[in-house]
Amino acid sequence: MGIIGGRLGNYDTDDEKDLNEALNQEEGSSGKVPMFADYGASFVMTVKDVFSITGRGVVVTGTVSRGSLKVNDRVSVNGIGCTVSGIEAFRRILDEANEGDSVGIMLSGITSSDVRSGDVVTKS
Repeated sequence: MGIIGGRLGNYDTDDEKDLNEALNQEEGSSGKVPMFADYGASFVMTVKDVFSITGRGVVVTGTVSRGSLKVNDRVSVNGIGCTVSGIEAFRRILDEANEGDSVGIMLSGITSSDVRSGDVVTKS
């Protein structure tokens, strides 16, 4: 197992413990790297992109990793609670987003400076 390129450069090891140690040192933490974390939430989506629509709210895009989400559900991004005010996929308005869907989620109660690519949207 190894990592080619990226922030660690080329790193080759068959030992998962060594790889986790290197990743944790790179992240500057002693815990697990977030992309491998089990968020324990009923809905998880990693943010791919962020857009701000004046007078409407913030739209985050990504692919749903786990669970489902409906309009008016409460979600959390970086510990900030917000409300889902709309869900779209390929210019279609949806009532619900399910695991595997690539969607844009309009959020109210959060600003575009509160969220960035790589952040995780969760619902518990």
